[in-house]
Amino acid sequence: MRWLKGLILAIILLAVLLVGILFAVNNREALPLNLIWIELPPASLSVWLLASLAVGVLLGMLAMSGDLPAPARPADPRPAPQPAAAQGARQAARPGAQGTPLICPMPCC
Repeated sequence: MRWLKGLILAIILLAVLLVGILFAVNNREALPLNLIWIELPPASLSVWLLASLAVGVLLGMLAMSGDLPAPARPADPRPAPQPAAAQGARQAARPGAQGTPLICPMPCC
C-alpha cells in the first residue's frame, strides 16, 4: 500500500511539473512589471506569475506558521460544575426548598 501511495504522488508531481514546463514555454512574451512605486525590468509572463505564486505561498505559510498571536478566547458562559455537597447546601438555603413555604415579599401577592 505504501508503494501505491508513492506511485500516485510521483505521478501527480510529474503532471504538475509538466504543466509548469508547458506554461513557461508557452508564455515567453517579455513584459515589464509596473508596480505603483517602481517598474521592474521586462521578463517573461511565466516568470512574473510563478514569482507571484511563490510569494503568495511563502506569505501564506508565514501566516499559518503559528508565530502570529492567537486571538483571545471568550470566557465560558457556563458556570463551573459544583460538588454534590455544595449543591445540597445551596438547595437547602433556597426559599421554598424541602417543604418550606415560599413567602412573597410583595404586598400585592
